[in-house]
Amino acid sequence: MRSATFSHRHELAGSGTYTRHDAGAGWYVVGTLMACAVALALGLVAAARAPYGPLTLPWWAPEPWTLAVAAGAVALVTAIAGGLVARQHGELPILVAWAMSPFYLALTLGVLWAVALFGLHAPIPALALSVVLLGAVIATMLGFFILSRDGMWWMLPALAAAGAAVAFSAVVYALNPYILDPALLEAASARLGVAL
Repeated sequence: MRSATFSHRHELAGSGTYTRHDAGAGWYVVGTLMACAVALALGLVAAARAPYGPLTLPWWAPEPWTLAVAAGAVALVTAIAGGLVARQHGELPILVAWAMSPFYLALTLGVLWAVALFGLHAPIPALALSVVLLGAVIATMLGFFILSRDGMWWMLPALAAAGAAVAFSAVVYALNPYILDPALLEAASARLGVAL
């Protein structure tokens, strides 16, 4: 006997997306879109304060305004991807929660990466966060594959952005092999009255 979760008449569209949804899932969709918006805003604030600071950069490093445009575009398509899956929460809550967990983790890691690189000018933490971010995006796409093929394809820009973050962080670390911005350490030392 099929479980109660799948006892309804689920029809698969040509794209592989379940077509029945209930009104209760609307709040889940709204929450997902708001999470994307908050993640984008926090990341942009971190980048706007001091985009690169004292970091030595490769010649191809993007200008701050191009980062803002790219972040906005990626956030938009990521929100669409999350919405396509989140709207099924009313029917398949366990599967949706399982698929959306790495999605929300990726949003959080994206903000932390921006804070580490642009706010703290810390290449090593930024590189570590970008690697985990790439893994979270891949895990998200695997989960979305089960529930919404369209949602999975909409995550491709996020996958490209995460891969670019890894590459950029690795190059910046190679040019700046320290854990934290020396200027920040000196300022903290002065405030504490100790030598760091």
